[in-house]
Amino acid sequence: MTKLKVDKSAIEHNLAQIKKCVGNDVAIMPIIKSNAYGAGLKLVGELVKDYPFVGVANVNEAKSLLGIISPEKIFILYQPSFDDIGAIAEFSFTIAVCEVEFLEKLNDSIPKTIDVHLSLDTGLGSTGINCTDVQKFCEQAKSFNNINVKGAFSQFGAHESLDPVDIKFTDNQVEKFDKAVTIIESILEKLDYKHISCSGAVITRPNDYKDMVRVGCLIYGIYPQDFFKEHIDLKPVFSLSTKITGIKELNKGDMVGYRHAGSFKATKPAKIATIPIGYADGLTRKICDDGYFIVNGKKAKVISISMNICNIDVTGIKANLGDEVTIIDNKNITLENVAEWCDLGFDELMTHFGIGLERV
Repeated sequence: MTKLKVDKSAIEHNLAQIKKCVGNDVAIMPIIKSNAYGAGLKLVGELVKDYPFVGVANVNEAKSLLGIISPEKIFILYQPSFDDIGAIAEFSFTIAVCEVEFLEKLNDSIPKTIDVHLSLDTGLGSTGINCTDVQKFCEQAKSFNNINVKGAFSQFGAHESLDPVDIKFTDNQVEKFDKAVTIIESILEKLDYKHISCSGAVITRPNDYKDMVRVGCLIYGIYPQDFFKEHIDLKPVFSLSTKITGIKELNKGDMVGYRHAGSFKATKPAKIATIPIGYADGLTRKICDDGYFIVNGKKAKVISISMNICNIDVTGIKANLGDEVTIIDNKNITLENVAEWCDLGFDELMTHFGIGLERV
């Protein structure tokens, strides 16, 4: 009943626009982690199976793509755990690594060679080999016969910003990355792939594409900043709708919703409708402040939300059981609108879309 429509042609259009930006000499790694930002891992996997690499977050996501994408083209963006070594050995996924202890255990536990990319911390600080430790890491890794170091990558921390301070910070990240790559190639071998740019940097850092760019939100039609619209033409991928499952008449003073979470109190006779979507499906309680949906061409304010349902005010609107309710249509209401009402980032909202939503 509640349907999240994923426009495959829009995804293909967006990928083509990204290719137009980066040119034919730069590879693209589509990022489809976290259920392809809510679009559906297998659905998007089918669309990007011919790319050199496809990025996922973990081994479970990688295994879900078996039979759709060749295992060696499935790139696990974060170093897995020791418990995942068996699956890595069985399927030969390409993985990120940043700990010598993990690399040594992987090398000693597998009967064949595995391709890895070294994850470098150039300033984001969350994961990766410290650039001051790269030489020592590579000297240790050189003795691991079952490990092929095929690439190195890092992650920008302020790539969407044009603030001079942020630009200087990002320049420094690139400098660290380039120096680290030089060390890696002097100790090990020439790398097939060097990549540091993500979606935002496709626009803001055209001189830093290296061999490959990793793109996530651009694929799904999301502009990280408004000024990006001047540089790339994206189509929205998501639309969301549901249907009315209940109609209720309220008298003045009647209340709707859990008292501890705040509730709606009718100031005059009103009519409300119930729809089967709630915070388990990605929305938040904040949507009751300013949010509305569209019923038969009219705005219907969201007045309460619980785990699985919302109530909307349809007073003065022709509304019946089974009528369609538009939540996102990219005309009257955009994904950005709903994210703002929910006090979420765009990518947060997308990845919060519940697994119970039917994707069509």
